[in-house]
Amino acid sequence: MVLSFLIIIDFALCILLLALLVAVAFTSYFYYCIGIFALLLFTYLLGSTFFHISSKRALIGKEDNYYNFPKYYEREIEEITVCKKKNIWEMHIGGNTINFVFGHYLFQKSFIRAYVVRNLMYKHVDRKRELRNLMNYRFQSPNSNNVDIVFISEDKRKRIRVCNCGQIQNTILSRAITKSHFYKLYFSNVTYYAFMNQIVHINEKIYDSFVD
Repeated sequence: MVLSFLIIIDFALCILLLALLVAVAFTSYFYYCIGIFALLLFTYLLGSTFFHISSKRALIGKEDNYYNFPKYYEREIEEITVCKKKNIWEMHIGGNTINFVFGHYLFQKSFIRAYVVRNLMYKHVDRKRELRNLMNYRFQSPNSNNVDIVFISEDKRKRIRVCNCGQIQNTILSRAITKSHFYKLYFSNVTYYAFMNQIVHINEKIYDSFVD
């Protein structure tokens, strides 16, 4: 979480410094501002690259049950329980157990949230809407129940809502984690946007094929 906030703050500082560069153009402060801007831009790109690469490789292997998220409509799901046992998170949903085995990845709960949100969205996006809809912060899903994820670790419980009043909800971090699979396309905006504007067959196994 700290890294994501630092990346956001760094990006905001880059924007402010860019505005400052315009303000101090043709003054003695101009070159100092260029140096600071270049340093901040470098740290932002470095942090973003580290985040995307680590998010793509967050799990240590994937068992077959990783792709067994029930093909329910959201109105049939009200609560998803995720229990931590050592370094394994076990998700219990619809009589299925899905395991998440992380290494040293920092954003484990956000990774699981991104996974759930994607799987709730697939039925709306698959062959119907552009891929970019998977990255929406808010996605309309009318007539859906509220859907909660309950994280249980030792004696601690944390409940988060991923579908509220017919809206499937991403956070800044869960959205960034989902986008990380398309990181290689970021270097070419034309390629990235052309790719994300396609209407194609999509599910978790196909999404996973975009990693490399």
